Amino acid sequence: MTVHVAMVWWAWRGLLALILAAALFGFSLDIPWLVSVEIWLVNNVPDPILFALVAGLFLSSWQAPVRTARKTATEDSAQPRPATAALEPMSVTQIAEYLLFDSEWGWRKRLEFIKVSLVRAEVGYEMTRAGRAGAVRYCGIDRGAADPQSQDIDRAYWQQAAMADDKIFDPKRRSFAVATSDAKAPVFERGTAPKLDVQQTWPPAWSFLKVWVSVRIFCVRLRYGFPEVLQDRRTFERLTVKS
Repeated sequence: MTVHVAMVWWAWRGLLALILAAALFGFSLDIPWLVSVEIWLVNNVPDPILFALVAGLFLSSWQAPVRTARKTATEDSAQPRPATAALEPMSVTQIAEYLLFDSEWGWRKRLEFIKVSLVRAEVGYEMTRAGRAGAVRYCGIDRGAADPQSQDIDRAYWQQAAMADDKIFDPKRRSFAVATSDAKAPVFERGTAPKLDVQQTWPPAWSFLKVWVSVRIFCVRLRYGFPEVLQDRRTFERLTVKS
């Protein structure tokens, strides 16, 4: 968790603690939106206290599994990684679809590009970056090898090759990378990577993030329609600040 995100979480916790203390000791907080919520609860919910308690427990239940998963991932990352052959594999196509639809990276990218098709165009680059950094250990069958067996692809390979956007989402395509330099790079087929590497590099998106991103994008589209200019973070932030 980055420093600025941690600061936001602690500020949010401090605000909740202040509201809780004020409610416990009978102090009145002159917060218009909070007063409006209280009035709505009293007028529309048969048991507002029980409703507030259950709502708090429900929201906190979303956070607990995420913290546990992050802690486990951090502890696992400090341990020596097992060999790729001993781990559950994911195909390149499964990794690409996971990145686009289920990963935290993919959902945060939607705030930058708004459209899923634009995020899709970034998946290949991100997968290449992870292979070049050694975070994800890809495997494949060398097409030109005398003994065609799956082998680990050295991270240096990604200095002269990259994931092909038109191949990684097509399970019928055997190859998945293209050369990016004049040097002749081997052609690998039937690419896979350990599921452990994938989920440690790109943790799954938690439910609250998906809801928050969906609502934020929906509000912008509701107000501004579906303009083609909503294609980068600066445009999106400029519009959301105005709103």
